[in-house]
Amino acid sequence: MRLTNKLLVFFIPILFITIAGLSSFSYYMSQQNLLRQEVRLLNIVNNQISKSKIEAKVNLLSRSGLKGVDSFESAYQQEVFVEFNTLKSNTNKSFHIIDKNTQTLIYSTNKDMNYQAFNQIDWQDLQEVSGTITLNNESFVYSGFHFVYWDWQVYVTESLTVISQPIETLRNISIIATICATVIGSILIWLVTKRIIINRVTLLKDATQQFSKTKKHISNPLSGRDELNDLAEAMRSMSIEIEDSIDKIEAANQAKTEFLATISHEIRTPLNGLIGSAKLLNNTNLDDTQDTYVQALIKSSQTLSAVINDVLDLSKIESGKLTLERTLIHPAELINSIEVVFLKSALDNNSQLTCESNIDNQLYLYSDVVRLRQILFNLVGNAIKFTSNGQINVHFSLTPRAVDTDLATHEFVASISDTGVGIEENRMDAVFESFTQSDNSTTRKYGGTGLGLTIVSKLVELLQGVIKVTSQINVGSTFVISIPITIEYGEDPYTEKQAESNLQYKENLLILLVEDNEINAMVAKHMLENYGHTIILANNGSEALTAINAQHFDVVLMDIHMPVMDGIEATKQIRAMSDPNISSIPIIGLTAEAFEARHQLFMAVGMQSVITKPIDEAAMLATIHQVVNKYA
Repeated sequence: MRLTNKLLVFFIPILFITIAGLSSFSYYMSQQNLLRQEVRLLNIVNNQISKSKIEAKVNLLSRSGLKGVDSFESAYQQEVFVEFNTLKSNTNKSFHIIDKNTQTLIYSTNKDMNYQAFNQIDWQDLQEVSGTITLNNESFVYSGFHFVYWDWQVYVTESLTVISQPIETLRNISIIATICATVIGSILIWLVTKRIIINRVTLLKDATQQFSKTKKHISNPLSGRDELNDLAEAMRSMSIEIEDSIDKIEAANQAKTEFLATISHEIRTPLNGLIGSAKLLNNTNLDDTQDTYVQALIKSSQTLSAVINDVLDLSKIESGKLTLERTLIHPAELINSIEVVFLKSALDNNSQLTCESNIDNQLYLYSDVVRLRQILFNLVGNAIKFTSNGQINVHFSLTPRAVDTDLATHEFVASISDTGVGIEENRMDAVFESFTQSDNSTTRKYGGTGLGLTIVSKLVELLQGVIKVTSQINVGSTFVISIPITIEYGEDPYTEKQAESNLQYKENLLILLVEDNEINAMVAKHMLENYGHTIILANNGSEALTAINAQHFDVVLMDIHMPVMDGIEATKQIRAMSDPNISSIPIIGLTAEAFEARHQLFMAVGMQSVITKPIDEAAMLATIHQVVNKYA
């Protein structure tokens, strides 16, 4: 309900009740005053007119010496009755005479009146009485006196209806006036509140909406020295403080983003060389032992890359910006990766690692494999770290969901139990908090940042799953995760869908690789040459400009951070060239920066796509062919 309507709903009943109450009170006071005036008038009529006429007849009897003669007294009484009839005609008032001794009606100008009510009047030895009385179901005002000689009780009455008739008209007028006053008052209240309150509140609302949109401080839209102006002034001051706080927060976030981007670049750049070299080594002739070690190196490097990604993405998780990429994986692959990475670590700790699954071998899990593996690696790594001379058990199972959807038909349940140091009961919830471990001495003894279980908890929540922990000191701990997934049978059904994308994988592409890091350049060059492509190297953006002016390339792989001229400036200059064969050449960015905002910047200056380091060989090849097919 709008504020104007609320004010009207509040004030109209009050206004109506007030005016109606005043009108009713005025009517009541007018009626009472009129009754008092009528009683005084009746007293005057009785005492000065009626009484004088009766006394005149009695005095006439006395002077004529006829007192006590019944016939003459009866005649004189009749003359009194005649004069009362005349008074009735002249005054429109009724006259009644009651015999005090017999309480019978002697005379009345209203023959049909039931006089019994007069007998209920309590005289209490009074000579005069007055008040109201009900006769024939009608209210009357009366005045009476006692005429001693004839022992009469003489009354004069007037109908209350007749008396009240003038103020009844006044009452009707008051009702109409009350309604009119309420309507007029409501209109005035609406106009006043609209001008004094509503319009000013609207200005305040507009100012707050402006602040909400612009995040810039607002000026005081009001004038005056009332409470609303005080509120507007307080809002102005608050907006200045909020704007200042927003600026500081944005500056802090920018500094944080730049710091994380720098850290990401500095870590990913050597990691790219590490992973790439390991993959290149894997393509050489290796014996079984060497192959095992290389596979462990590759998987560990990939896991390290995932850990770095997740730590850097912690801020994305908390801000809700981390996206999921679901792919198929066989449970056996998860178990194998866990065994390859952690089996030796467990043995080094004099512990035994066992992994088992009761999931059908023909089933594939469809989920975010990177996030799922990160969760499992964190939990298994923690179990090994905190278990010496003990046992670590990993168990996978699959259960149908009570209510399935297109995105989740089953629950993937993973249990990681150990016989390690355990967690104190009062620290159970704390282990999922950032930078927190089960004991303050844990960091000194076992190392770690205390972020592992925080990331696990947030990733499980992101996958719409749940995580539970049970533990006992010096007995061990068990972590159980339950994550909703879908399943597929047999071979990867998405392989066919990938084939349907109709990508034409071109061979013998001439690729300009612009990379200042020798190891990364070597890794990328050998990866691409293994697929039959010809690679020309450039160490910076300036050399790249010279190269593309000298010969035509099918695509350019452009690193971002380079000396002399970086990838962004080089891309701008290429796009600004007049020769359309050069300015339209496809450019793919190579970067160790993981933040989407930076990727959008690279795309904005003219790159068609971005590959993030550490480079995944398959992803790089797919991106190159997608860009070449679309833009070349």
